[in-house]
Amino acid sequence: MRLVEDSGYVTSLALRAMLAVMEPGMDETEVAAFGDMLAKWMGCERQGFQTMVGSDMACVTMIGPALNRQIIEGEFMHLGTSYKRDGLTACCRRSIFSSNANITPYREYFRKIVEDGFKIGFNSYVDIVENNKPAKHQEQTLIDFFNSKTDEMLNMVQSVYGKSSAFLLKEKLFGEIPGLTKGLSRMKPYTGTHNSGYTECQEFFGAITLESEEPLEHQVVTMLDVALRGRGSKWLGEEFECIIPGFDYWVVEDTLGKYENKVKNLTGELQPGDIIIKGIGKIPINVQTLVGNVNEYEG
Repeated sequence: MRLVEDSGYVTSLALRAMLAVMEPGMDETEVAAFGDMLAKWMGCERQGFQTMVGSDMACVTMIGPALNRQIIEGEFMHLGTSYKRDGLTACCRRSIFSSNANITPYREYFRKIVEDGFKIGFNSYVDIVENNKPAKHQEQTLIDFFNSKTDEMLNMVQSVYGKSSAFLLKEKLFGEIPGLTKGLSRMKPYTGTHNSGYTECQEFFGAITLESEEPLEHQVVTMLDVALRGRGSKWLGEEFECIIPGFDYWVVEDTLGKYENKVKNLTGELQPGDIIIKGIGKIPINVQTLVGNVNEYEG
């Protein structure tokens, strides 16, 4: 757990460096290079995944490495870092707008839903840990939260894109698809909380799902990975599939440590009891003021 804490510290610090230098016109790989350099400099020998910088079209991949392509002004972006200490890894991811251009109330609405969902998911995680509850309650909390926003979200879409767009979206959210929940929670791209360890979730076990009947184990590392996507599975050409108009993907992800009945957020500011701990190695939920800010931790 100490090694994971070390990797969490470096992982969040690397993300902070990437946020500080990021500006439109840079290549994605150029931004990623600053995080990779810092992590090696701080003693992390490998990555849990290839450093993520996904802008505009690449943002919809949700999970993908930085590419040798230019960042466009005012677009959706996500950045993700994951570095290892003696083989054990942590992760920190945040979404941003590549600049303050084109940040509309509509775009801000979806950002806020995800960020509020992260807070709800974190508090529910603390609850199942402190009270030894079946882990499934935490995933159900996230589903219930997003579904509680469905009607409000449809009204927002209608106000900007019209009744027909809202009607088509409602059909996609409530159509019968075996194994998928209905409502806005259908646009959660994956379970909200998954395992970590040696490969940062690639072991393919350990996620909290609606089938997680038992409490979490005595001491574990998990990723609180809360996100919404606006696209379907087809991103390019004539088959391009837009589900929520004008929205790509937004994510907030931190590494959580469970120590018996206590929780530590190893990469983010938010701690149990709604306590905010600021400082180097702790990333806020909303990082927009940190974009291009090389002088101070806060904007």
